Amino acid sequence: MVFLIFLALAVLILLGLSQLKAQEALTLYTRGIVSFARAAEIAGLSRPEMIRLAGASGIRRRWSEQMVGEELA
Repeated sequence: MVFLIFLALAVLILLGLSQLKAQEALTLYTRGIVSFARAAEIAGLSRPEMIRLAGASGIRRRWSEQMVGEELA
């Protein structure tokens, strides 16, 4: 029983940390510090997952010539 409680707490902590990483990555992106692809990498998400998360957070992607080049690379 104690093991199951410990396991449940570990899962909750890991979920919280992954959400924190994703939010921090979105913050870096919105401040223009990293590209969208890099933010997805930092968050540990695929680009489609990051697009969904950004949309759910009300963040729209911005494009520059440099970012287009990075996204296509």
